[in-house]
Amino acid sequence: MIGFAVATFGFFWVAMLAQEFLSPWVVATSSGEVEVYCLLPWVFFFSLALAVPYPLMLLFAVLTGFVWDARWQVPGDALDLPFGSTIVLFVIFGTVLQGIRPLFRKGNWVLPVGMCGLAVFFQLVSQYLLLSFRRGSFEFLGELWLTVVLTSVVSMALSPALFWLNSRIARRCGYKLELGQFTYRRTYGHPI
Repeated sequence: MIGFAVATFGFFWVAMLAQEFLSPWVVATSSGEVEVYCLLPWVFFFSLALAVPYPLMLLFAVLTGFVWDARWQVPGDALDLPFGSTIVLFVIFGTVLQGIRPLFRKGNWVLPVGMCGLAVFFQLVSQYLLLSFRRGSFEFLGELWLTVVLTSVVSMALSPALFWLNSRIARRCGYKLELGQFTYRRTYGHPI
């Protein structure tokens, strides 16, 4: 367990570093251009929230939220989200994902992949609503919703690769995720 936590801590920093080099993709629409983002540290956290026990998930939620806020929050802007609000959102959505952890441990990845996309979607919407509330103006632009939806879809498409990466890290470290498709053994002659 300790080896898996240390290895995922290292891969967390790799994901944060890779995020610096991922530029947004520009998608042309009928009303103009929309930027689509790949939120690699978010998806890494959400995929990790399904693989680790609750206390370790809380530790990674605080770490991910703190580093994300430290990197992307503009200091001194009174109308911006307060520092640490992302930590609270990561804890909330990580706790929701912990509810489907038994399904993930059985090897069924369909619902966890969709839930990772929904967690990204609802976290982006929550941040937008909190920011709009603090600024005192709600504007529901079509481009904004298209950006949020496409960012969630890209993140959802990335999550199976991160599930697979987490299972490989766990196998190398001796941590048993108990994924059904990776721990299933065939025996010939008689069952185990």
